[in-house]
Amino acid sequence: MPKVDTIRKVIQRKRKEVSAAPAVPTDLTSLVIPDQYKTYEATPGHWEEFLLADTGPGRDRILIFGRSGNMQWSVI
Repeated sequence: MPKVDTIRKVIQRKRKEVSAAPAVPTDLTSLVIPDQYKTYEATPGHWEEFLLADTGPGRDRILIFGRSGNMQWSVI
């Protein structure tokens, strides 16, 4: 059996590999934003959108970031 420290290091490496951020895109057309990066936990158990709008892939792509909760005051 391997030593406990060795097993611990292997587990830590695998966790980092699994939860690693996506690779840096070379240009806007190859940018893909995973769903886990489009929302955040504003308060425990309450998730909000962080990416409010995305025009889609292309050179003239527009991304709008913000809090959907902040949009309520502008509607009144």
